[in-house]
Amino acid sequence: MSDQFPFKVKIANENRNLIISIQGFIDKNFFNFAAELSKLSPKFDKIIFELAELTHIDSSGIKEWIRMIESVKPTPITLKHCPVFFINQLNMVDGMLTFNTQVESCFVPYFNEELDKEISMLVPVVKSDSYLGTVQSQIERDGVVYDLDVVKEKYFKFLRIKN
Repeated sequence: MSDQFPFKVKIANENRNLIISIQGFIDKNFFNFAAELSKLSPKFDKIIFELAELTHIDSSGIKEWIRMIESVKPTPITLKHCPVFFINQLNMVDGMLTFNTQVESCFVPYFNEELDKEISMLVPVVKSDSYLGTVQSQIERDGVVYDLDVVKEKYFKFLRIKN
């Protein structure tokens, strides 16, 4: 299925879950993939998107993402390994998350001012009132201390989105 798209898609079926790994750039061409996915979704209990290798999503890609999310309802969707830029879009654009979509894990940016270096740490996401308290304000990697490079309440705004 993925050979006809400008981005790479890997698809697997695991315990009646459709697992989709997207690598590269989501743009207007996502429409073609989304159309095929809407035909497949009724055959699965859940769709899981692995987004660790997603590099960018432009405005037309966002539009097609929203159409795709709508077209696979009511199949539950799980988003894993969401990059920072994707989380930023989830927080800004209505419709990227729906009632049947959940973020399972995302990357959180940390910064060291002395080295002028940013790193991202993968964190599990839990929808609870106390979750933000579990997000570390500082982390240490290879003897270097990095500070959280976002405002928790703003970055994790998607946890409060109800569609």
